[in-house]
Amino acid sequence: MKVLLDSNVIIAAVATQGLCRAVFRRCLLQHTLVFSEGLLEEVTRSLLKKDIITEPIGSRLAAFLRAHGLLGTPSVIPASACRDPKDLPILGLAVAARCDFLVTGDRDLLVLRSYQGIPIVTPRDFWARTPPPVEGSAESGRIPFLE
Repeated sequence: MKVLLDSNVIIAAVATQGLCRAVFRRCLLQHTLVFSEGLLEEVTRSLLKKDIITEPIGSRLAAFLRAHGLLGTPSVIPASACRDPKDLPILGLAVAARCDFLVTGDRDLLVLRSYQGIPIVTPRDFWARTPPPVEGSAESGRIPFLE
C-alpha cells in the first residue's frame, strides 16, 4: 500500500514515542511511504524550530526518508477542495501518487473523510484498519531516527 503521512504525524513520530511512531514504523516496514520535497522540508524545518533535531540530523533524516519512500510531486488541486489552502499540496500529493491512505491529525483534512477515493484517516484509524505484522517480522527492528 502507498501511504502518505502528513507532516504532523511524521513530526510526532520523530519527537515522541507513541502511536504516531508505531504507525511510522509500520509504514516504513510494511508499506510504501510517499513524500514530496515540500513535505520533507516542512518536517525538517519544524523539528529544527522545536529544537528536536540538529541541522546535520535533519539532513540525514530527509536523506533517509528519500531513500526509503516514494518521492512525488503534488498535482494541482482546486482551492475549493478543502478549507485550508495550505493543505492543497498534501491532497495533491496523495492524488498524484495514487495513495491508499492519507494519515493526518489535521482537522481541516479529516473533515473531508476522503478525497478522490483516498481515505483520510487519523493515525489511530489507520492503525486499526491495517493488519498487524506477520509473526516474526522485522516490525520490532531498529529504525534510525526513531530510537
